[in-house]
Amino acid sequence: MRKMTQRELDQWAAHRSQRMFDAMGHLSRVLYRTRPWHQREQRNAGYDLHPAIVHAVYEADPANWHLLVLEWPHTSDEGNHKIAYTRDERSGEANRQVVTSVGKYLTRHFPTLPSDTIRDIAAKYAPGQCKFVHTTSEMVHVIENGPSSCMSKEAGRFPDDRHPYEAYAPEFGWHMAVYMEGGNYTGRALCNETYYVRSYRSGSGGYSSTDDRLEAWLREQGYDKTNSWSGYKLKRIDVRGNNCGFLAPYLDGESKCVTDGFYITDDQDDAEWEFNQTDGDAEMLSGETCSDCGDRVRDGDGHWVGMHGEEQVCEHCLDNHYTYVYGRNSNQYYIHDSNSIIRVGNEHYDSGYLADNGIVELADGDHVHSDDAVYIDRLDEYHLLDDCVHCEHSGEYELARDCEALTDGEWAHEDDVWRCEHSGKYYLDEIEGIRYETECGLTVHIDHADRYTPEQIELPLE
Repeated sequence: MRKMTQRELDQWAAHRSQRMFDAMGHLSRVLYRTRPWHQREQRNAGYDLHPAIVHAVYEADPANWHLLVLEWPHTSDEGNHKIAYTRDERSGEANRQVVTSVGKYLTRHFPTLPSDTIRDIAAKYAPGQCKFVHTTSEMVHVIENGPSSCMSKEAGRFPDDRHPYEAYAPEFGWHMAVYMEGGNYTGRALCNETYYVRSYRSGSGGYSSTDDRLEAWLREQGYDKTNSWSGYKLKRIDVRGNNCGFLAPYLDGESKCVTDGFYITDDQDDAEWEFNQTDGDAEMLSGETCSDCGDRVRDGDGHWVGMHGEEQVCEHCLDNHYTYVYGRNSNQYYIHDSNSIIRVGNEHYDSGYLADNGIVELADGDHVHSDDAVYIDRLDEYHLLDDCVHCEHSGEYELARDCEALTDGEWAHEDDVWRCEHSGKYYLDEIEGIRYETECGLTVHIDHADRYTPEQIELPLE
């Protein structure tokens, strides 16, 4: 079979997405005419799905496009960074919507979309503003007032009241991309030419993570992520009061070696110094090597990571790229953040050993302790215990929203009960001899049968 050209692939993808949009549009019009609550939701949303859904459909088909249209995911009142949708018919009639993040909703409905594609789509709708800054004073100001890192100390704590970030001089091409929210710097990335090595995003407890929002914006500007600053030049800032006699910034990326001419290099044979300290100092090349970033680690300063403590990393990598988790046999150890890690409450778990630690996955994809969930046999799913009731007659747990209260105060699934149209009360289907069909077509409890004898039925007035 002949391999399709890229142009043919693009044409096929465009045709596929158009067919999907046509089918979704037809179904939305049917729902508009047949379901008042759906008509209300379409009107409230301005007849538009959330733009992230439209973007995703151009990339891949949803797993269940009928369900997606029924839920009518649209922009939340909180803004474009949130999606509001209607979970089911009952929620629609009760005018109850669920609000969730763009990324979480896309992950649920577009399982074939790569995680980085979902991340980039979600990043487009994150609140905030991106821009570049090009002067030394601006960059130092962002470092001191933005996301924390090893270089975010105030200038007064470095020798001669100077900041090591001054080494990234604009005359050598250095500049910075920043993300601002409410007048605050919440994301940053050092740049040179059209490259960046990593980004920082403000987090809870002072911890800075990768800023997917800013990196998505940088890609739109034509910037690429690289693994080091090898080949780029720094400015020498001579100071008193440290061992090397100049200010040395902690270099991001794989290359932390610097030549005597202040060029960053990945060739240790050509290097004089290693810029891997957070106090603005530099050291001669010696010691062990961090198995993560390749930096030199002073004796006694390394940390053992991995399930069996088989690798040693530097403190910077441990703080920025590793998480302390519960894992195999409920043991605790550090694993790299590139692994699948599940957070439950304030604890983190290695996703490969959730059962060892009593963690279960709920139907909506969240994870909780098994004590806080129950397994619904009818649905073959775990749900929060608070959302369920115990049905005494079957001995099973069921979702509360799918159950009805019986006259004796117990609960039963809606598929196992019938409703008396006289009293409005529910009774178990399995109890015989209590259901009575009246001549006027009603189903009532046998105790009310005498109210519906022919001579007692009042005909409506004409």
